[in-house]
Amino acid sequence: DRHPGNLLLLKHSKPHGLGPIDHGCCLPPWWLLGEANFDAWLEWPQLQREPRESTRQLALVAYERLPKTCDMLRGLGLPEAAIVTLRL
Repeated sequence: DRHPGNLLLLKHSKPHGLGPIDHGCCLPPWWLLGEANFDAWLEWPQLQREPRESTRQLALVAYERLPKTCDMLRGLGLPEAAIVTLRL
C-alpha cells in the first residue's frame, strides 16, 4: 500500500516532520513483485539528496545481518518465497 498519502508523524514535539510509512515487513512471494509500486515517493526532496553517513551505516548493518535475519524468519515459518523477496 505504498502511496504518497501514507505518512507518519516523526516527532511528538515541534517542529513536526512527516515520513513515509513503508510496509516493508510485508513480504509477498517474489513472483508477485511485478505488481508492486515502488515509485510513490520518488519526487520527495529527501530522495534527491545523498544519504547521510548514519543511514549508509544502518543499511550496511542490515545487509551484514541479512543471513541471520533470513534464518530467524525461516525459524518462524515464513515461506522461502517471502524470504527471497527480503533478500532482493
